[in-house]
Amino acid sequence: MRRAELYSLQHFFLENLQKITSEEQIHQIQKVLRYRSGQKIIGIYQEKRFLIELLFEKAKKSKVINLKVLTSLSGFSEEVEQDFLLDLKVYMPLLKRDKNELILQKGTELGASAFIPVEFNRSVTKISATRTLQNQLRWEKIVKEAAEQSERVTLPVLYPGLTTQDLLEKLQNSQLEQEETYCFLTREEKLPNLYQVLSQALGQLARETRDPQKTNKKSFALIFGPEGGFSKEEQFELAKFSFIKKVQLGKRILRAETAVISALSIFSNLASNLLDLQQKLPDLPD
Repeated sequence: MRRAELYSLQHFFLENLQKITSEEQIHQIQKVLRYRSGQKIIGIYQEKRFLIELLFEKAKKSKVINLKVLTSLSGFSEEVEQDFLLDLKVYMPLLKRDKNELILQKGTELGASAFIPVEFNRSVTKISATRTLQNQLRWEKIVKEAAEQSERVTLPVLYPGLTTQDLLEKLQNSQLEQEETYCFLTREEKLPNLYQVLSQALGQLARETRDPQKTNKKSFALIFGPEGGFSKEEQFELAKFSFIKKVQLGKRILRAETAVISALSIFSNLASNLLDLQQKLPDLPD
């Protein structure tokens, strides 16, 4: 199969390489995409891609689609997977339901590796509203579909929600993690732009990943405030952590969900150019 044809195939996260039993996936394949037996998909299993042929059973209402693995697609992408080089945690403010879901969907498409909801003082949604089984299943469905859409091979992790106090304790315990860079988004003046901060960090990463002695994943974390911003008390407490780099997105006043998507777009753009930057660097000395 030609590379151009591979790019046109639908991606699916699979529980195994023998058959599909998920009613939701079967409905999408048969009713939405209207695939027939013998057509091909790209299956993602254990963070690897496979070219797979669909084999439908003769029974019209069969609840199983059998799979035939044609080949591994380890060389499908010439670029190193961003997911394996960069770890991006998003401390997202709890907003209204549709806005939370928008952040999860777009954040997944833009490369976030984990979402940690935070109930700040000015959050309109409380943690208790996110801890229902129905909500958890819906959020998992959103990130899975977004990951398939963006052709990722990993799924973002959905962590339980935190209160402001939980977040402060977590930051306190992570001060020894020198590899992790935290970016505190604020509207204060005379602060470096997020683009500048991440450009420097990813530029350094490009040099390190060319060194066989330094191949560990680089971790980043972005902390976003709710509508109305952080309270004075929260700003005071967060300012105590010297490892948090204060940055800004610009002078425009953005909605909370827009700020998250804007920042992740910057990160995704810089990350996608990481290998290009590596290729432009001089070779390391022997």
